[in-house]
Amino acid sequence: ASEILQLACVTCENANYPALGQGPGYKAPYKGKTKKIEEEGFKPEDYPGRKGQNPDGHAYFGLGDKGLGVAEDYAGRGPYDGTVVEIKIPRADFDQHFDKFVGSHNGVPRAEVGIPKEMLGLLNSYPLRVMAEL
Repeated sequence: ASEILQLACVTCENANYPALGQGPGYKAPYKGKTKKIEEEGFKPEDYPGRKGQNPDGHAYFGLGDKGLGVAEDYAGRGPYDGTVVEIKIPRADFDQHFDKFVGSHNGVPRAEVGIPKEMLGLLNSYPLRVMAEL
């Protein structure tokens, strides 16, 4: 059986990803975006790369147990929907396409992945689920 990397939106986490030693991936969508992401996936136009908020135009996902905690923390803040989105990516696919974008979050190495908007079409090909509202 292939291992699965689980990403979810503000950050990502990966429960069955021993190379990271962490769990699935998670992201906290901004207000009004959860249903759109659920129905349409992640859209490049939602990540234009503007000053302050994601200036590089990447969609950030938390990795590992800490990534879920970060996503839940963001989900509870004012500009977010109060939900966490999870995406499951087979490990081999993650290694091939996304591992090069893994970085640290608040000094924690390999805690998040910033996926360029040009790769969101590929990201959308993997199963997505909205976790229970926090």
